Amino acid sequence: MAPVLLLLFLLLVAGGSAVPFARAEGPSVVASVTVGAAPDGVAYDPSNGHVYVSDAGSDTVSVIADGSNAVIRNISVGSRPDGIAYDPDKGELFIANGGSNSVSVISDRDDEVVETVTGPGTAQATSIVYDAAMGEVFVSNGQTGNVSAISDSTYRVAASEAEGIAGSDMAYDPARGEVFVSGSASNFVAVLSDSTDRLVATIPVGYHAYGIAYDPARGEVFVANAAANVVEVISDSTDRVVANVTVFSSPTGVVYDPDRGEVYVGNDGSNTVAVISDANDSVVATLDAGASPTSMAYDAGRGETFVADTGAPSSTAPGTVTVISDGSTPSTLTASSIGPGSVTGSSTSFPPTTTTTTSSSPASTASAPAGASSISLAGTSSSLPWTYVAVLTVDAALLAVLASLSMVRRRRPGREERSKEGG
Repeated sequence: MAPVLLLLFLLLVAGGSAVPFARAEGPSVVASVTVGAAPDGVAYDPSNGHVYVSDAGSDTVSVIADGSNAVIRNISVGSRPDGIAYDPDKGELFIANGGSNSVSVISDRDDEVVETVTGPGTAQATSIVYDAAMGEVFVSNGQTGNVSAISDSTYRVAASEAEGIAGSDMAYDPARGEVFVSGSASNFVAVLSDSTDRLVATIPVGYHAYGIAYDPARGEVFVANAAANVVEVISDSTDRVVANVTVFSSPTGVVYDPDRGEVYVGNDGSNTVAVISDANDSVVATLDAGASPTSMAYDAGRGETFVADTGAPSSTAPGTVTVISDGSTPSTLTASSIGPGSVTGSSTSFPPTTTTTTSSSPASTASAPAGASSISLAGTSSSLPWTYVAVLTVDAALLAVLASLSMVRRRRPGREERSKEGG
């Protein structure tokens, strides 16, 4: 009896360990979408599951359906569109047109331009971000060196501040009601109060600060420093740099992934995307991307990051957007739960209609900086492997044998007793 029970136990242990129910996954490239020339800014719209890409080289905005990873529409906007921001309260996209000194407003209900904002506050408009608390869009003006606030209800410039800041990118911090502005031609990040539209702090960082993203889970701001090949981490409570993360050559675009607590960084000089864990501020994975990955946006509905591969700024050829899956279970989020977001970058590439190429296997992983390791993300399998079913079948048979032996043993004393009584 004891040997049989031991065998049963060993079979159960072997079956459970040899065939796990969970499988390890990491971030991987799942598609490359052909868009217009020089894709520059990216924004995700959770209300319709569309990703909007400003094409600086073709003066259009490409609309990608995230379910098919195909371009479904091209919208003509102003000259050299750059930064793009989504306004969930109005269901509109705001696009900074640096070449025509304007901001185009697109309704996501019919994907048409419904307004064009012009004036001193939009001169050489580059980066742009939406502030949900104030119902305003902040725009960086390269010509004046100011940051202007545009009301999303009147489409008029409400305020202009921060003289001398030619912002490369901006991030909105709803916890503190502040806008963080990185400057590629300066060595500091400017902090604006959205209640007063005034400069409240300047944070020293490395030269050539480009992409910037806010991490609400940690109360931190991640800034790509292209000159030093690092991402600097700023605490929004102290307005000080608390960590430096070494990445690959010329980091530019930055976006935060709330599902995994990770920050994606586009490395313009090495055509890679680095993944940083916000728990320990270290690179956990690096993936290949297209030429000059700069701007990016996170799609919470599918757990994917859309990366604009800028390529050569003077190119008039079609550009691409690399789609990276973070390996997590997609979230079901509404516009209000996701909050505002925007991204900007630089330039490069003409738009086709709906050309898409999908990779059947993950992109090869480039060698990461010192101390980096590949990330492991848990997924689940919905079916039982045949080997595990076989083990369960054997175990069931052994249990049946044991039950039979037990019944025989219980019956035998009864027969012996009856034979004694008969004698």
